Amino acid sequence: MKNKAPIVPDASGPELFFGLVGAVGTDLDLAVNALQDALRNANYTSRVIKVIDQLKAFKKYSSRLEKPSIYDRYVARMDAGDEFRKASGLGHALALVSMIAIREQHRKAYSPKRSPKQPIPRCAYILKSLKHPAEVETLRRVYGPNFYLISAYTPRDIRVQNLVARVAASSSDSRTDKYRPD
Repeated sequence: MKNKAPIVPDASGPELFFGLVGAVGTDLDLAVNALQDALRNANYTSRVIKVIDQLKAFKKYSSRLEKPSIYDRYVARMDAGDEFRKASGLGHALALVSMIAIREQHRKAYSPKRSPKQPIPRCAYILKSLKHPAEVETLRRVYGPNFYLISAYTPRDIRVQNLVARVAASSSDSRTDKYRPD
């Protein structure tokens, strides 16, 4: 069997967009790391955009998103996302502010000679933790075939164990059972 010539990637490969979804307690960081490794192997750079963190740009939400307790942080972030969608009347509101963050990445990546409207070749954006079907619909409509949705699944009992362990660790407490009701 002959050795195949190495694949030489196209230096002007398309810009890609990945949306990650998973129930609370699913380790999306594991999915992000695996995706970044695969992209690196394909000679892509990647940029992670945490969807809920885009609300920090709004004064009303910026201080509410950072809580000392991880449990309070989870609750505050879910409530802020729901409130933002309700106040805007748009199920895809967080996708829109995430697209603004992508546009800002474009602006930073280009010299004055190039337009920030141009795609960044061989760059992938990973939008971490989409939570509403309208967000996915909007991203598909805007980015077309360059948008990929990845769903991470973890069985409920393991998600609960993950959450309990995180809440206990954030409280410097080894007694995880007392956090299970939360």
